[in-house]
Amino acid sequence: MVYIIWEDLKDKIKLFIFDLDGTLIDTSDRFYNVFMFLAEKYGLKKISREEFKVLYKNNRLGDIILQVKQRFLPEFLHIYHEFKGGGEKPFEGVVDALKLLKHRKYLLSVVTGRIIESELVRFELERHGLNGLFDEILANNLSALSTGEEALQKTRSFKLLLDKFRVEPKECVVVGDYVTDILSGKNLSCWTIAVLSGGLDYNILKSVNPDAIISSVKDIPNLLRIF
Repeated sequence: MVYIIWEDLKDKIKLFIFDLDGTLIDTSDRFYNVFMFLAEKYGLKKISREEFKVLYKNNRLGDIILQVKQRFLPEFLHIYHEFKGGGEKPFEGVVDALKLLKHRKYLLSVVTGRIIESELVRFELERHGLNGLFDEILANNLSALSTGEEALQKTRSFKLLLDKFRVEPKECVVVGDYVTDILSGKNLSCWTIAVLSGGLDYNILKSVNPDAIISSVKDIPNLLRIF
């Protein structure tokens, strides 16, 4: 990971693209509930919440679903919105950080892997007090028939946003909590920031070479020295 002086980039950046779950909003209970619902459906091994957390941290959940991965992942993304978890809310400091970025006239967008209508994501953001902060919201633009890890890729959605706002890749920052967020951003040569709020291990995120790794979205203003 090359050291970058982010303060020097703050006036060149025009667009921030944020992942939703694990990045802006804590939906960890929902994550577990949906996973276990499908695990039971497919006759897979039952695991405790703590085991789930450890497996996810080490990016090993795929070991459990290996035999049904091509069907499991698209269905997971398709039904995720239908489930609700306890205590869901934006991570601490996220709302204030987004408001500060918005005040500084950055374009803000959300891209989620959920296979639903984008308007439903907007309603959920409004419910969490995040209304009016985002210039565009995109849900997964691949169909529910997408298979395997392809369904997690967001490169196409990121490209749509770059084109819509007429922004160059080096004027855009992708922020996410999972390796696919970072890899999708890097595919387009965007700047990438990995956040640890989703629970993935630091070294796993580091292995995909994001341009920065921070604890949470709340740390972005400090990274850019924006106050």
